[in-house]
Amino acid sequence: MTPQMMADVHQALDNTSTLAAEQIFALYEMVYGADRAEFERVVGEIAPEILASFRSTSVDIMAGALDEGTSLALSTDAMASAAYLNPNRVTGLTGWVAAELSDPESALRKLAGIGVKLVLEGPRRYSTAVAEENDTTARTFAQPGACEWCRYIAVQGHRYGAYGGEWVQQFHEHCRCVLIPASEYIEPDYVLAWDRQFDQAGDMVGSAYGKRTWRQYMAKMRELNKQI
Repeated sequence: MTPQMMADVHQALDNTSTLAAEQIFALYEMVYGADRAEFERVVGEIAPEILASFRSTSVDIMAGALDEGTSLALSTDAMASAAYLNPNRVTGLTGWVAAELSDPESALRKLAGIGVKLVLEGPRRYSTAVAEENDTTARTFAQPGACEWCRYIAVQGHRYGAYGGEWVQQFHEHCRCVLIPASEYIEPDYVLAWDRQFDQAGDMVGSAYGKRTWRQYMAKMRELNKQI
């Protein structure tokens, strides 16, 4: 897939997840002034349906993009598995955000952020499954305006699927990055610029990247971004 094709599917998924978040925000009018029990009941009934619908649409978008832009063998079973969203995951979250019911808008903002993650988890899992079935891995495609963390993930070429582990933890709640099977990934030119930026950050920090230094690396990369 060319960088432009990857950018197009990224935009389509971004639009879909944004619509999902907007519908979650629309719940605000329905629960405004409600007590905690009513909040959990209304949001717990409606939010899973909203997110499941948009997650399924997102998987369809990714499947269409891979079908059109690659020669990989696709799997309908993988589509169904990736599209499924256990409603209990969402209803469990409503109880968590209800703890901030004194500020319902803030609570729903949290739910919307988590909702975006759950919607985009579908196509990410699908890409990973397709990659594994085709004996490859999946790589992150990040847009030019991605945050420093996502730039780091893209620069390092993190692979998902082959090495196990809970890869989904790499994506923060409002992350819009997508996963592309590595065999079909063509690195955009701007990722090379991020690579140089990461090296510059290392020179500024003066030590190797690791658990104790990653915050310093991110801070230096933010400084460098402001200079561009």
